[in-house]
Amino acid sequence: MTVTLTRAGRGGGSKPEFASDNPRMALAQLGSETHLPCLIHHIHNEKVSWMRKLDQHILTVDNFTFIGDERFSAKVEEGEFSVKWTLTISSVSERDAQTYECQISTSPKQSLSLDLYVAVPRVEIVGDAEVVVQSGSRVDLKCRMRGILEMPHKVIWYRNGKKVVGIIHTAPEGHSSSTQGIIVGPEERSGSPETPVYMSTLMITHARKEDAGNYSCVPHDEGPKDLPFAKVTLHVISGEQPAAMQHSNRACGISGFPGLLAACLPLTAVLARSGHVT
Repeated sequence: MTVTLTRAGRGGGSKPEFASDNPRMALAQLGSETHLPCLIHHIHNEKVSWMRKLDQHILTVDNFTFIGDERFSAKVEEGEFSVKWTLTISSVSERDAQTYECQISTSPKQSLSLDLYVAVPRVEIVGDAEVVVQSGSRVDLKCRMRGILEMPHKVIWYRNGKKVVGIIHTAPEGHSSSTQGIIVGPEERSGSPETPVYMSTLMITHARKEDAGNYSCVPHDEGPKDLPFAKVTLHVISGEQPAAMQHSNRACGISGFPGLLAACLPLTAVLARSGHVT
């Protein structure tokens, strides 16, 4: 048996139809450029348009753009057995997380919807906002990065606004099943895609008083820009264990004193006055 395929659908007797492998969902990084494809067989001379479903705004018709927002554009590519209409959105924003429809101007009209989700990056410090260590102790400062679709080429740590040169390890931590505030989707639909989670660790092998300060981590190069600010403050204590650290009953991030309980904010104030915190 011989099967004959009609080239590109510009000719032939079959009716226009959407390809079965058209995606129905897309995930874009905030600030990136995304491409929404629409593959159609046997299009003949019908017009194809992209519409934003929420406000019924026609964005493009064939190669022509019908919206004042210059971030939107369309491209038509003819393949061997189908034609692809691609809607491109540059500098993707959270408000672009909507449902889009690819439409064929047949009678009745045919349409295929595609949900666009936008990954919003988040950086958070793992552990306490203030960490107190004894001079000479090892310190591991960790930050977790979510809503970033590709692993950053490099993660830079800063201390008091200046780049830190040290032992930095960054690796995938799995996937985030909790996407609240990370994935923005059409009408807050359920079933949004998961995003990777990355962890970066700055290791200080022997803490010194010069290591004290405010630390933050930032994905560099391929990482998203303008990430929310998150920091951890490191205090380095020299000499004997201060008495103020021996009589408290609330947990605090104190390294080098196993089982020690202390009150975070009162502790910092007392140590600062006594000259033990740097």
